[in-house]
Amino acid sequence: MPHNVPWRSAVPLALAVATTLVTAQPSDLLLEACNRLPDAKKRLACFKEATRRPADALTTATPTPSPASTPAAAPNPAPAPTTAQLPPLPLAEAVRLCTRLITVAQGREAEATESAEASSASEMSVTWPALSGKKPVYCNLGRADHRITSITSNGKVASGALLDSMHARTTQREEIQAGNYARFLAGATKALTSRMQDPDAAQFRNLFVSDGPLHMLCGEIDARNAFGAYEGFRRFYASGDPEFHAIESRKTTRVFEATWASVCARKMADIAAF
Repeated sequence: MPHNVPWRSAVPLALAVATTLVTAQPSDLLLEACNRLPDAKKRLACFKEATRRPADALTTATPTPSPASTPAAAPNPAPAPTTAQLPPLPLAEAVRLCTRLITVAQGREAEATESAEASSASEMSVTWPALSGKKPVYCNLGRADHRITSITSNGKVASGALLDSMHARTTQREEIQAGNYARFLAGATKALTSRMQDPDAAQFRNLFVSDGPLHMLCGEIDARNAFGAYEGFRRFYASGDPEFHAIESRKTTRVFEATWASVCARKMADIAAF
C-alpha cells in the first residue's frame, strides 16, 4: 500500500483481510490482523471475533461432508480391529473427553449419544442434537487409544494441527485455572518481548492475569530502546498462544485504552514481578 494513503482508507481493507483469515485459518492469524487495526472499535470487534469459543470457530480449507452422511476415510489401509478386540470406551468417558474441548456441548452431557451411522469398529462418534439454527455436533474418538480425531460443530471440522492447538490451549486454560501460570507467563512474555532490542533486559511490575475469552497477562513493562536506555514503565497486555499483545504508546492511546478496558478488566490473580 502506498505510504501516502490515509490510514482510514486502510481500515476496510484490514477488516476484509481479517474476515478472510477467520474463514480460512485458525484465530491466531486473525489476532495478528486485529493487532494492526488503528480504529479502537473495529479492533475490539475483531478481537471478539477471534476469541469466539473454539467449537464455534472451527474451520477447514475446503468443505467437509457431515460424518452422518459420509463416513470418514480410514487413516491407513490396515484392516480395523473388531470391537471385541478393543478395550471398551464407555459413552460417559467419551463425552467427558469431548466436552473438555467443545464448549458448546458443556452442560449438555445428558443429550449426547453414539451415532451408529458415523461410528465404526475402530472409532466412536459421539453426537449432540442440533440447537436452533445450528447443525449437530460430532466428536470422533479412537476406541483403542481414546484419542479425539476430529470435532465437527455447525458443519465445520477441526482435525490435525487445529485440533492439536485446541488441546494445547485447553491444557493451558486448565493450568491457569489451577493456579499454575508458568507456561502461560513464558508464552506471553516471549510474545511481548521477542522483537525488542534486548528482550532479557525487560523489567516488569504490577502484573496480573485477566480472565475472559482469552487469558491475558496485564501490567507494566520497561525496556531498552535502540540506544540502550530504559524508556520508563508503560502498560501492556499480552497473550502468548495465540499471540495478541500491545504496549501503551502516545500514538495508539485511544486504541490501547479501549482494548485494555476489554481484556484486562477481570483480574483473577496477581503475579510477582520477575
